[in-house]
Amino acid sequence: MDRLRLFRVTAYTVRSTGVFDEGLTTRQVVEIKLFNANQAVERTIIHEQEWRYHEDVKRWLLHSGLPDPTQRL
Repeated sequence: MDRLRLFRVTAYTVRSTGVFDEGLTTRQVVEIKLFNANQAVERTIIHEQEWRYHEDVKRWLLHSGLPDPTQRL
């Protein structure tokens, strides 16, 4: 988690999305541009996300995990 502090999101673009399980699950592919403060470099990553709605807390929660800022395209 500490390594994520090195990065700042400079752009976030949804590339595709789909809804499943009677509207309780959504999957989307997003393009995230991140600026690495240590290296003074912007990098682009693609992240496939799965979100699920949890009725007990009335919120959408990310189930696919956080993106890997070291991913190379």
